[in-house]
Amino acid sequence: MGLEAVPLTRFQPHQQRGYIVVAITRSHLFAHELERLVEIEIERMKDNVALGFIENFSDYKYVTGKIAGLRSVKELMIEASAICDGKSREG
Repeated sequence: MGLEAVPLTRFQPHQQRGYIVVAITRSHLFAHELERLVEIEIERMKDNVALGFIENFSDYKYVTGKIAGLRSVKELMIEASAICDGKSREG
């Protein structure tokens, strides 16, 4: 389904606000769900390490690297959220 450019004059004011609210709500829902899924995956991998499912040091390094990578993603999500909220980017 493609996007159609439609003049705003075709919509009543309440319809215009409705479209904006839907877009913001979906965006918020996506960000929340992504953050939740990343956290679940981190916890799953931490449990695998804690319960002894890691067989050797190579696997341990791999899993801890994935955990570190997912934590970096969470930090980037926080930074992106701050930028979207108009806060200055911390360097």
